[in-house]
Amino acid sequence: MIRTKFFKLPKTKEFNFVPRFYDERKEKLKLLEQNNTNKISAQEDDARLESLKNKISQRWGSARKANTQAPQTNLRLILIIMILGLFSYFAWQKMEPLLYQWLSK
Repeated sequence: MIRTKFFKLPKTKEFNFVPRFYDERKEKLKLLEQNNTNKISAQEDDARLESLKNKISQRWGSARKANTQAPQTNLRLILIIMILGLFSYFAWQKMEPLLYQWLSK
């Protein structure tokens, strides 16, 4: 008998699963090897610590410097606003009569 398919059935999905195993002994051995090869002597460690202290103190000093500059910028801003206010006042005094003449027409 000849069978004809009216519906095409989807193929099943294939997975490429590779099982992985955890070997605790091997991991500990690898960690010990890395620690032994990457040991830093006490002098190098002290030098790194001093370098870190110097960097922190420099950054701390620059932060203090920025904080002392903040009041100066506030004063500068107030001064600029006052100058612009005076300029606007004198400009209004000059323009006010011209504005009234133009509106009265």
